[in-house]
Amino acid sequence: MRYLILSDIHSNREALTAVLNRVRRKRWDRAVVLGDVVGYGANPNEAVDTVRSLRPLVAIRGNHDKVCSGSRTGRCSTGSPSRRRSGLASA
Repeated sequence: MRYLILSDIHSNREALTAVLNRVRRKRWDRAVVLGDVVGYGANPNEAVDTVRSLRPLVAIRGNHDKVCSGSRTGRCSTGSPSRRRSGLASA
């Protein structure tokens, strides 16, 4: 099994797009995002949308993702609004 592993995107749509363009012709079976999709950069919504479009996807919510989703404890229940908004699972 081949994994596409992404981490610390920090809302940088341009860098994320460049990486995905680079691996476009490579075969991978599952995308794994190790957190911090949002933060610092100017395009948090686009970064989240791009990550959510990767299939199949396993994602871990990073500390920036946790703050932006409104979760202070990081212990969101499955149906909590902050977890649904972020689209990312709690670590």
